[in-house]
Amino acid sequence: MTNSNLVDSDLPFLLDWQLETDSNILLNKAGAALEKYKMHAVVANELSTRKEQVVVVTSAEKVTVQRDKSLSDNDVE
Repeated sequence: MTNSNLVDSDLPFLLDWQLETDSNILLNKAGAALEKYKMHAVVANELSTRKEQVVVVTSAEKVTVQRDKSLSDNDVE
């Protein structure tokens, strides 16, 4: 399945991770990583909510992804 908002599935996809303790700088650092390292997307998460929510940042959008709490029996660190 190909998502036209991202990249062709036959090409490499570059992904970075940003973990921060300060939510005020998290999205700025994720945006900077997109440009500096030529990433397609950055998964940005705050240390205190890393198991519950992440934000996937691309050059076109920021998408918040939240954990399905009904599946909480499957915690993994």
